[in-house]
Amino acid sequence: MATQGAFARVVFAAFLFHCSLLSEAIVGDQVPPPYPIIDVHVPEPMIGSMAKKWASEDNQQRALQLGEIEQRLATSSQLLRVALAPLAAKIEEAAAMAESAVHTASGSKRLA
Repeated sequence: MATQGAFARVVFAAFLFHCSLLSEAIVGDQVPPPYPIIDVHVPEPMIGSMAKKWASEDNQQRALQLGEIEQRLATSSQLLRVALAPLAAKIEEAAAMAESAVHTASGSKRLA
């Protein structure tokens, strides 16, 4: 058994030595032919996917804010109309009274 183990070691060492001699004998071309040079330009986006996602979220937030502002503006406009309606009625009433006063003062002449 000891001789078989020693023989296997010698055979293995010889195999490794033989492989090392073969690896030294393999020599490639000293001056390989030049490969063609291909210049490829791949355009990359200025904005990445995360930046696009952030921009879309910002746009959504701005749209929501704009909607809220438009709603507040419409409500304010409606309140202003409601508040000014009695004032407009009083102004028209005063204008009608002034017109009738001018009419009575000038006689039968009516202002158009």
